[in-house]
Amino acid sequence: MPLDEDLLRRTYRTTDWRYPGPLLRRILPPVTRRLAAGEVDQQHTLVDPGAKVPAHEALAFVAEVTGQLAPWLNTWAQLLAGPTARRMLAAAADEWMSDLLGDRLPWSSWRDEEDTPCLALSMWVLRHAPPVLRDHDASGELHDLVRLLALPHADRWGERG
Repeated sequence: MPLDEDLLRRTYRTTDWRYPGPLLRRILPPVTRRLAAGEVDQQHTLVDPGAKVPAHEALAFVAEVTGQLAPWLNTWAQLLAGPTARRMLAAAADEWMSDLLGDRLPWSSWRDEEDTPCLALSMWVLRHAPPVLRDHDASGELHDLVRLLALPHADRWGERG
């Protein structure tokens, strides 16, 4: 029997997953199917100033569940005209920078090959973060770290092979 649309929507937007096992087993398959089909997205996180889940966590979740990063980054980029999406990007850049500078995804991934998504995320940050960081008076250190990200790994820290 199909689950009620409202129940599914509330389930994938909740932040406290303290449901008993049988309920999770009933709800997770349809939510996962909707994520994989692109029917669930992170837009509410990027436009709602009171969102309970940080955008960088929502991105990690939807990217891992769907196995795709580009569509979610494209959605975020389209919403960067809004102040909430911009604020979320500033916070995400701060959260991600140490991992990206080490050429690592800033979340645990089930993928065997993390290079491609990591490179895509780094390039996206390089393209979109600098103007956002200027607008949000980010620290000079964060600006410097983003500039370092543009350099080849060996040049970031003065390493030579």
